[in-house]
Amino acid sequence: MADGDIEGYRNNMLIREKRSEDYANGCYPAFKAAEDFISEAGTLQTTGTTGWYLPSNGQWFDILRNIGGADMFSGSNFVDWGYGDFYWENLGNIPLAMDNAMEKVSQDRKTSFYIYSYHWTSSAASESGARYLDFYDDGTAFCNNLPKSHADPIRCVLAF
Repeated sequence: MADGDIEGYRNNMLIREKRSEDYANGCYPAFKAAEDFISEAGTLQTTGTTGWYLPSNGQWFDILRNIGGADMFSGSNFVDWGYGDFYWENLGNIPLAMDNAMEKVSQDRKTSFYIYSYHWTSSAASESGARYLDFYDDGTAFCNNLPKSHADPIRCVLAF
């Protein structure tokens, strides 16, 4: 089910519109950071795109597979950690592969991927928790959940 969750843009719009009061009161800091990034990235032309948003679980998996070269289809490297959390082993150095895939982007226009940090998704894990991804240079990628109020970095995407 997590792999089929590819509605990140919709998740962002629903939070901003349907939970507007909670959103305005700071209950969704990761979504707010994605929205604020739209303003801060003003020099980047986003006309004809969705604008920046927080990707969903499945969209992150697509990014890891298609840009990071991670083989997440093999059942042999998948581990169910329980309580809806899981991870893959032996995927290769995903942060390095992601950085290499974006080598044509000017250094002053990107932030390198790094290890041992959480990256929020727009996907809910429970009433009080949201899903995040974490990937290590040893080839492990985690998909777990944390309380929605937890402070961690985001990676915005846009679609054409």
